[in-house]
Amino acid sequence: MNIKEYNDLKLLDKHRFSWQLWNTYCERTSKEFDIDFYHFIYGSRKFMVNGNMIKRRDSHVFNHEIILNSNIDDNKQKLPESFPITYHHEQCSDAELIEVQHTIELERFWWLPYPLIEGTILQVFRENPTYPNVSSYWGIKCKLPELDGYYEIPMNYVCIID
Repeated sequence: MNIKEYNDLKLLDKHRFSWQLWNTYCERTSKEFDIDFYHFIYGSRKFMVNGNMIKRRDSHVFNHEIILNSNIDDNKQKLPESFPITYHHEQCSDAELIEVQHTIELERFWWLPYPLIEGTILQVFRENPTYPNVSSYWGIKCKLPELDGYYEIPMNYVCIID
């Protein structure tokens, strides 16, 4: 699917297409999980976040072969009401602690001061801090142990601790 085809879709079809791609290529439990694709689209302002028209800012995501070679499937399964990133962001809104489930390397998440290893427990920060690199909609604002400041931790690498 190219950007024009995507922009011409109805909101419901954009929603279905986003979830189809998320469940197939971004959900870590999927057999077809593709970390490179996830890293490629990470941080998009609109794609996977809402159904707004994609203009210049997020147009690069439509250069990826997974999107170019994908069409909406006919599966009418029940989906969450929100787009994938908005849904996951809402799920994390009341979290106080998260646990890193998959090591977070610096090569993609360059704003972190050091890699976060599996099993690390982090405190979620809900205020609007003035620190740089705090959080896009794709991440959770967290305090890193023994450091000043708060950092964006990608939601797809963590789980909420109740």
